[in-house]
Parts: sequence; structure tokens; C-alpha cells
Amino acid sequence: MKLVLTALFAVAALPSFAPQRVGASEGETGGGAAAQDKDAPVSYTKDVLPILKASCFECHNPKKLKGKLDMSTYALLMKGGKQKSPIVPGDPDKSILIQSVIGPEPEMPEKGDKLKPEQIAILSRWIKQGAKDDTPK
Repeated sequence: MKLVLTALFAVAALPSFAPQRVGASEGETGGGAAAQDKDAPVSYTKDVLPILKASCFECHNPKKLKGKLDMSTYALLMKGGKQKSPIVPGDPDKSILIQSVIGPEPEMPEKGDKLKPEQIAILSRWIKQGAKDDTPK
């Protein structure tokens, strides 16, 4: 009996190597440092683009220009569509992108899951930091 209990305590003390979910997955919030560190600079390529791909590209792409807005590249996103650019660098509160995804009944995305608060926070921080493009040339 003593040997069995000792073995149980020894196994319980071993570190767990099973993957653990700390936050949302990379595809849900982006995979850059901003997803983990709230003070880190937000990367368009690593943090913002994965959110846009997952939630916006279905309707805002070169083949389906809902609102005449193509979000498939940084340049096209900043160009805007039927309305002005959805991004006002430095001011997330004035950015149509943020206005359309917040609130109890957000208007975007029309299809699929609404953005999670963590995703909206990443988009807002990116815009507040100047909405810079870090797409590899």
C-alpha cells in the first residue's frame, strides 16, 4: 500500500506535457506577441490579418466586394470601399471597422461568429498605434 501511494504522489508531481489552452487559438486572435502581451506593438501581418481572414474575407475579397470593400491586402483595406477607409489611424473610435464590430448587436461580420473581445482589442490597439503595415515586401 505504501509503495502504491508513493507511486501516485510521484506521478502527480510530474509536470504535465499536455497542450494547454491559455487563450484563444492563433486563428482566432492572431499569432503575434500582441495576442499574449497587451503592451506589445500590434503587427498587421501576425495579429490583424488572421482576424480579418477568419471574419471578413468571406464578403470583402476581390471576387465579392461587399460595400465595394476589399480587405485582402493592407493597401486595399486602407483605400476603403463605398464609404471612406474603414481605418482612421490613431483613432479606433472613429474607425468604421471598430464601430461595425462592437456593441450588443454588431453589424459585422454578417455571417459567422461575432468577434471576441480579445480580437476587437487587438484591432483597436493596432489602429491606436497608427495602423502600420508590416507586410513583408
